[in-house]
Amino acid sequence: MGYIKNLMDKVIALQTKFRPDMEEYYQEAKTRTALLRIVGLDGETLVLTVNNGRITYGNPDDKPLHVFRCSSDTFLDLLSGDTTVRKEATLGHFTIEDANSGEINIVELEKWSKAFDRMRGLLKVVV
Repeated sequence: MGYIKNLMDKVIALQTKFRPDMEEYYQEAKTRTALLRIVGLDGETLVLTVNNGRITYGNPDDKPLHVFRCSSDTFLDLLSGDTTVRKEATLGHFTIEDANSGEINIVELEKWSKAFDRMRGLLKVVV
């Protein structure tokens, strides 16, 4: 098991432990499935789904709507709060592409950015 997958297991578990009622707070998000590609020495690929603001693992057989690309360092910086999805996207270190066309999708970038912000908030609670 890779480092990022191990970390995501823990972060996803925190959502249930500390915010079992998240759906009540984040009704604006629709269900989305995306593929997260971590680039680097220990490159990993994870299928993630966001539903009502909660990020979980998607089914590996699901066809993702979007593909995220970033380095493991960028991903860890995002989770730690050292940077934001918006900043890293501006720098070209984090992209969200439409899985069919490969085009950058700014609207989805904003929606997933909010989901990652909520996840980072959970990390701050326990750290």
